[in-house]
Amino acid sequence: METFNTIKGYLEQSINKKCEVMEETTFEELGLDSFGVVDFALGLEEKFGITFFDEELHDINTIKDMVDVLNRHII
Repeated sequence: METFNTIKGYLEQSINKKCEVMEETTFEELGLDSFGVVDFALGLEEKFGITFFDEELHDINTIKDMVDVLNRHII
């Protein structure tokens, strides 16, 4: 749950508004296209000092997908 809250907070900061998100919320529902998701992921890479693999980014559609990918890198 900690990773979810971190991603939610960073997302709100990135899009400059509070948002009601759940793990099943898609980035498309939040108004982010594939380029927006990549940009968001790049910000997380910088924040956490990690690097996502390109293949991982192609499979990210929901907040839970991003949580799972991030957890693989920081846990």
